[in-house]
Amino acid sequence: MGENFHGQFTNPNYETSQGSFWSGMGLTFFYSFWVIAISWVPLFSKNLNFVLFAIITPIGIPVVSIILAIKWKLGGEVAMAKGALTMFFIGTIFGIWITIFTLDYLSNIGG
Repeated sequence: MGENFHGQFTNPNYETSQGSFWSGMGLTFFYSFWVIAISWVPLFSKNLNFVLFAIITPIGIPVVSIILAIKWKLGGEVAMAKGALTMFFIGTIFGIWITIFTLDYLSNIGG
């Protein structure tokens, strides 16, 4: 166990092609942002399709995070996959909050 831990600091080729945790989080946030932004388009169109917004916005970050984590894990970029999984947990909390907010907003509209 100690040799493996020590090897990551002494071996210059240890996990060099795996990307970084922060770039995994950043790219996941970037792609998730665009998925969420696309879901906002019908909200500002003539249809005002609030249901599409309420469905895609909470699941945008978790779905994109899982897709990217699997892609990067299979591609050997483990650190980036861990960043995407971290964004999955953050996105899940965000999605729960958005769902609660949406339900509260809709219940206030109804009376």
